[in-house]
Amino acid sequence: MSGQLLLLFSNADPPTPPRKLAIEDLKRTSCVLTWKEPEYDGGSDITGYYVERQQGAYLSRWTPVNRGAVNSLKLDIRVGVHLHVV
Repeated sequence: MSGQLLLLFSNADPPTPPRKLAIEDLKRTSCVLTWKEPEYDGGSDITGYYVERQQGAYLSRWTPVNRGAVNSLKLDIRVGVHLHVV
């Protein structure tokens, strides 16, 4: 019986941040976020985006907004608390 060794690795770098983030249709408890693809994808296809929100202007805690990856360049956000855009 002969053994085989399979090595898998990735040369991908982290992508740069999405560009041109915009807030549209801003209301007290909802808004729509739109953005453009990053300038550099890190050498790999971008398969989705995760969005987080900061709980307070001076807190370091971030909370996920979406449960699964967003496959488009737009996210409709509806929360049960007031939004504060800084």
